[in-house]
Parts: sequence; structure tokens; C-alpha cells
Amino acid sequence: MSISALRWGIFWRMCLRGIIAGAACGALFGTILPITGTMIGIVVGGCMGFPLGILNGLYLSSVTTNYYYPPRDFELYQRAMSAKCALISGLGIMIILGVTGYLLGVRILRADSLMLIPMCMVFPAIVGSFFAVSMSNKVTAWYKMKLDSAHSSPLPQGDRG
Repeated sequence: MSISALRWGIFWRMCLRGIIAGAACGALFGTILPITGTMIGIVVGGCMGFPLGILNGLYLSSVTTNYYYPPRDFELYQRAMSAKCALISGLGIMIILGVTGYLLGVRILRADSLMLIPMCMVFPAIVGSFFAVSMSNKVTAWYKMKLDSAHSSPLPQGDRG
């Protein structure tokens, strides 16, 4: 597999999984308002998941092709990518939610509303980080499958009797 094919394969898989994971997280948090909230949560979550999927895809594809092509220790590679994708997603969700709240005029740093910080920023970031770990594990497993299939040779066609 060429480096450009590997980069593209990792990138589009992370983008797609970012949209799906974002929509799932949005639906999960949107169920506070049963039907309308779930639908709005799916759309908003998908819109938030796409740029995070792009960031994770760019990071994962560039680090993979620059430092782990081919990986010498696949378990270490998978753990490192999971941790980095979780960090990128968690911080990204907190930044997106914080900027969005600021632009909408939500003031959460007042003494009477300090409980909104964990509920509206930290908890979604933790859940999104778990989704990011799952996404990166699936993409790195795809990479391992591609490596294994490239290194396996067909059985010799000799006498069968």
C-alpha cells in the first residue's frame, strides 16, 4: 500500500467516523428533549464531529505515515494513537462548546451557574473522548489488516496429492 493511499484511507475513515460519533453523541445528549432534541442533537453533533474527524484524521494519517510506517510495535502504536485522538477530541469539544457558548452569550463563569461547566463542557468532552478512542482503534485495526494482507503470501500451487 502506498503512503498516499494509506493517508487517504485513514483520513476519510476518521472523517466519516467523526460524523457518526458526533451524531451519536448529539443524539445521546439531545434526548433531554425527547424527539426534537434528539433530532437537533444528531445534526449539531454531526456538524461538531466532522471538524474533529478532520483533525483526528490529519493527525493520525500524518503520524502514521511519518513515524509508524510500518509499525515496529503495533500495540504501542495503537495505544498512542488512541490517547492522542482522545486528547484532540476532548479538547476540541471543550473549545467548540466554550466558543459557541461565548458567542451565544452564555455566561457560565458566574457563581450561581458553576455546575454548568461540568454538565455542558466536561461531560460531553469525556464521552466524545471515549468515542474517539473507539474510532482510532477501528482505524488502526484497519491499518493492521492492510499490513497483514500485504505481508501474507499466497500458498504455493504444488501437487495436492
